[in-house]
Amino acid sequence: MRKITKLIFVCICVLSINFSYGQTGVITSKDQINTVKPTKKKNSNSSNVNGNLQLNEENQRFLNENGVVRCLTEEYNEQLRANNPNRRSKQQFEDWLAPLVQSYKAEQAARVASGNASAAQMPVYNIPIIFHVVSGSPGDAADLDAQYVNAQIDQLNLDFSNQAGAASGPWAAVAADAQIVFVPAQVDPSGNPLAEPGINRVYGYPGQLSQADFENTIKPATIWDRTLYCNNWTGNLGGGLLGYAQFPEGSTLPGMPTTDEPNNTDGVVCLYTSIGSVANPHPNGGVYAAGRTLTHEIGHWIGLRHIWGDGNCNVDDFCNDTPTQGGSSSGCPTTADTCNDGAGDQRDMVENYMDYSYDTCMNIFTADQVARMVTVMQNSPGRSELPNSTTGNAPSPSVSFAVSSANVVEGSDCSFTDVTVDLSIAQGPSQNATANVSVNGGTADSNDFVLLNNVVNFSAGATANQSVTLRVYNDDFIEGDETIDLTFTLNNNGGDATVGNSAYTLTINDDDILPTQGGNLQDIFSDDFESGFGQWTVTGAPSATDFAIGNNTTFPDAGYFNPTGNATNYAYINDDDCNCDMSDERMEITGGVDLTNYSSAEVSFDYSFDDTYGGTLTLELSLDGGATWPLAAQLGTTGTGTAQNVPFQTITIDLSAYVGQVVHLSIHYNDDGGWAQGVVVDNFAVRGPGPRAVQTAVNSTVSNDFSILPSAGTIYPSDSGSNDVMLGITNNDGFDYGCVDSSVSRSGTNAQSYNGSAGTNLVMDKTFTITPTNTTNSGNNTVEFYVTAAEVAGFTGATGLTVNDIYAHRAGSDDVVALTATPFGSDYSLSGDFTGLNGTYYLGAEGAFRSRVSPRLFLSGAFSGTLMNDDLRSNGYIPTTSPYSDAITCDAAVFNVTGNDAIVDWVWVELRDATNNTTISASTSALLQRDGDVVDVDGVSPLTLTVPGKDYFVVVNHRNHLGTMSLNTVALTATASVVDFTNGLSTFGSNGQTDLGAGVMGLWAGNVDGNTSIQYSGANADSPTLLSYVLNDSGNFLNTATYSVSGYSNYDINMDGNTQYTGATPDTPKILQLVLSHPGNFLNTTTYEITEQLPQ
Repeated sequence: MRKITKLIFVCICVLSINFSYGQTGVITSKDQINTVKPTKKKNSNSSNVNGNLQLNEENQRFLNENGVVRCLTEEYNEQLRANNPNRRSKQQFEDWLAPLVQSYKAEQAARVASGNASAAQMPVYNIPIIFHVVSGSPGDAADLDAQYVNAQIDQLNLDFSNQAGAASGPWAAVAADAQIVFVPAQVDPSGNPLAEPGINRVYGYPGQLSQADFENTIKPATIWDRTLYCNNWTGNLGGGLLGYAQFPEGSTLPGMPTTDEPNNTDGVVCLYTSIGSVANPHPNGGVYAAGRTLTHEIGHWIGLRHIWGDGNCNVDDFCNDTPTQGGSSSGCPTTADTCNDGAGDQRDMVENYMDYSYDTCMNIFTADQVARMVTVMQNSPGRSELPNSTTGNAPSPSVSFAVSSANVVEGSDCSFTDVTVDLSIAQGPSQNATANVSVNGGTADSNDFVLLNNVVNFSAGATANQSVTLRVYNDDFIEGDETIDLTFTLNNNGGDATVGNSAYTLTINDDDILPTQGGNLQDIFSDDFESGFGQWTVTGAPSATDFAIGNNTTFPDAGYFNPTGNATNYAYINDDDCNCDMSDERMEITGGVDLTNYSSAEVSFDYSFDDTYGGTLTLELSLDGGATWPLAAQLGTTGTGTAQNVPFQTITIDLSAYVGQVVHLSIHYNDDGGWAQGVVVDNFAVRGPGPRAVQTAVNSTVSNDFSILPSAGTIYPSDSGSNDVMLGITNNDGFDYGCVDSSVSRSGTNAQSYNGSAGTNLVMDKTFTITPTNTTNSGNNTVEFYVTAAEVAGFTGATGLTVNDIYAHRAGSDDVVALTATPFGSDYSLSGDFTGLNGTYYLGAEGAFRSRVSPRLFLSGAFSGTLMNDDLRSNGYIPTTSPYSDAITCDAAVFNVTGNDAIVDWVWVELRDATNNTTISASTSALLQRDGDVVDVDGVSPLTLTVPGKDYFVVVNHRNHLGTMSLNTVALTATASVVDFTNGLSTFGSNGQTDLGAGVMGLWAGNVDGNTSIQYSGANADSPTLLSYVLNDSGNFLNTATYSVSGYSNYDINMDGNTQYTGATPDTPKILQLVLSHPGNFLNTTTYEITEQLPQ
């Protein structure tokens, strides 16, 4: 029945509206929604505080019911924002604070996980506090007795250290110690000792004082430096006001103050009768005499919101461990439950200091509230400096870090940043004192920094600051923000120097991001609702008309909307359309939005919403799949103050605090039990940075990248000017490459020959050059090459290959690597593994870098019938290391193969230049099978040589046979070409091989002395050399020519594993046979010399 009376009113109004406005109140476009609604104001006894600030609805209610304004912080800070346009809005402050809180929680978790108890312990923040006790004259009621100020400080310290009872109460699981200690100021701004520590008495302000008195006159005239003191004013506040506080400000980077902060009013104001403690309450303060007003206001001053979020059950205080609450509490209603959150619902946390309960009811700050406060203490101007203030100490020779924290941005080049860390002493010591500084934890490791000096000395009587230096090394690793914790011990040499603040944390802000995350914003999710709710899940109360799709033609009109012919769709709730419960209307993105691979994100949408008749509109974000819906943003009215004009407004909300997770987003509408207007939503989009642009221009020596790569990890060299990405380099084995210079060394969008490669054996125009300080060719690295679609298209068009066929060659090495292509936006990342980094990298067809050949030949010494013998293999004489100059090795298992593919011996293969056959372009050891096939060291594959695919002369040599070369060049590619020397292939020179019968050819055997000829007798005879070898063998005791030497030897001409001059299986007859049978030995003499037919 809640809308029956309103319905009558609305019906009457509709008639008058139609008469008065006709058809002027229409939705003309999505840029403006014109509503047709009567002007109506809520009927309330609205009050202000001494005529200065209009109370909000909650404070007005509380005043009406309790006779006091418990806290004016919300209204006061709205006034500050109105008077200081550059001051952040509430939402902007939360956008700034949220990622810092997340980072703090993550860092704290990492410290705890490290197992280092001292590192995990939160630092204690000692805050000097000064009470400006304002009154008319000494002895006035408002001229507080010091006992109440001291009692208040004691109460603050009990409350902020979780010693007020919550640790053993019903909320013990979430109660937390803020590690914040308030110490009474000991000296004034001139350094003079205070007669009453913590108190500055201000006279000349009699009678009741308004908030305006404090803001316009008292505070600016009496404030002490907010970076040295926590300023608190007490006085005879009028209008039933108990207190208020100035909310903290953010900063561009932690520790860097902004210029829009009203510094001369920063602090807290409290009614003097609220100052006291539970143990010593102010006698005239009633239920608000025990000091919890200041605890509450200091909570605001360090960044806390009211526990009910200054809204209803749908509004958040940005602390997940405080239950939702419908409004403020009065008294101590420990059974109150103003918000039903379904399963797991908790009652109101009326004991929280940020509620309005009676003083003696309060006893708790939660862990999330503490996280907010600590983050503000670390990062907010006017707060972060206070723990290092010495004004809370009576002048003494106390040594402290001058500041407790600092930040430095970690660069991405090969340089470093030196950070000076000062230690101060308030008074000269009586004896020389020495401080020894040491690292006490943090998340940074030894590759990130070094402490250049760690000992400082304070001379007797001297007060000058002393410093140590932290050298922070720049790097290109994506590792997130890291911390370095320092502490020190003190040797006072028997003097009076003492240790003050001995904790210092330097945060290294990582400025490195993945190439996939550094580009322009792109849609992760978007919907303009032209296709309906296909991507959304819509829910609401059973009696409600839930979110629906409409346009200005179909929008249901209940008197407030009058559609036109605009057919563009949007999502809407029309709360005028039914007399029903619309307290829980939600449209949720089905399945959530995956922010796993993003460094930042934002959500934006257009909406039209007027809360003249109530209603609450929120964006809510769930990390538990929608089980709970914490507030992401409270959406304000888009109204203009004219009921007929409610334009669309575009709102953008930062989601960076939630990257790395799947988030569920929803728009939630609550009519607050009234007959509200509703909402229109359109053009909903979640965006994150897309891939960076790819560097295309040559930037060697211009804007090349320098990155340090001292250990295992990944860097992403990018153009130092544009930040366009070039490479990804992963050091897999930890080799210290030092400083790595990376650049695009050639550019273009076509294909070209590489070192004379022919046909389609081409490379891309684009090349990359990597030059590390330290080099190795036995490393393990993965290199990603970033190329544009246009660069790839030029290559594939010229070669007929695809992006998946591209290889990379590191010039100056044998690295030829098949690359894996991965889409990078519309471009590509091509990656592969390399043994080193140093060199210029060419990308192209495999045949541009490799030639494969399959020679086939027989050794006449081992030939028998149709095959060669494999006696050397079967006797285990063939070494696994090649006898030739490259000394490459093979697996011993290769020699286990028998049959036609059994290995006979090692051979030496050369590829010679087509234009100069004396120039060797490439050479390698290879294995020879019984059937004549020459194979790679795996015993199976064709030979692969790292030279471009083109024409070559092919040469095969053997250690005791004369080599031979093809008469003509052979066109080689990445596909193996067979070069068969056994079937009469024309060879270079005259009689380059011997006829083994039936037209089968083989290499001339008998070159036992390794020269280029074979002779049985004569000046260069091989037989005497063989005889000498047999006679001089250590086992030939009888010195006979028939002795047989077993093993692997160049003198073993018939390759049976035995070398014998004469006897049963002599080797010399083979020499004689071949010399006498040579076609050129016309005289049939034994002195004939067979000469190797290779060009020299």
